Amino acid sequence: MIGLPFTPLSVYWCHDISGSLVCVVAEVHHTYGQRHCYLLHPDAGGRVRAEKRFCVSPSFPVEGHYRMRLPYSEERLDLTVHLDTEAGRPFTATVRGRARPATARTLLRAAARRPWSTAAVWAGSASTAYASWVPLALQR
Repeated sequence: MIGLPFTPLSVYWCHDISGSLVCVVAEVHHTYGQRHCYLLHPDAGGRVRAEKRFCVSPSFPVEGHYRMRLPYSEERLDLTVHLDTEAGRPFTATVRGRARPATARTLLRAAARRPWSTAAVWAGSASTAYASWVPLALQR
């Protein structure tokens, strides 16, 4: 949505000059604008495990580990991120899609088809953060 950018996860596949995958960088953002990068070395299937090192949401403390599936493909995007803790799996996210050129026309069409998707993610994150902050503020 124009004017309200929020991208909780950005993934960068890093290739050497021959085209071989060297690593993946998963950049995680939270509502307050901070970010943390995970330098990952997935197996041949795109699977990798990383210890959680950053507070993305007040709903999930900094504990446990991520299990990610981040296969590289020029045609399709098919990512899965699980948060595993001692108590279980409180969070799973998936992102799927087809590759398309990032032209002005395709970007505007995508924004017109789902105009509230960014706002909905931002509002959900902000309301969760606010709900966790209010009790702390009232204790002061």
